[in-house]
Amino acid sequence: MSETVALRLDTETRKRLDQLAKTTERSRSALAAEAVKQFLELNRLPPSARASSRRMPVSSSTMPG
Repeated sequence: MSETVALRLDTETRKRLDQLAKTTERSRSALAAEAVKQFLELNRLPPSARASSRRMPVSSSTMPG
């Protein structure tokens, strides 16, 4: 089951996403969902940290792009 999530992208990121979607013949939604899954996997917290961590700070400067 999937749910709808809205996100805001700067113009350049949106253009890059559109181009990748066109090139790969995949939807923007499919590409964004895959990117979120990969990000969450890369930033997986160990079980001991999950209970104590409320929010993980994320800086746009650390995001690939």
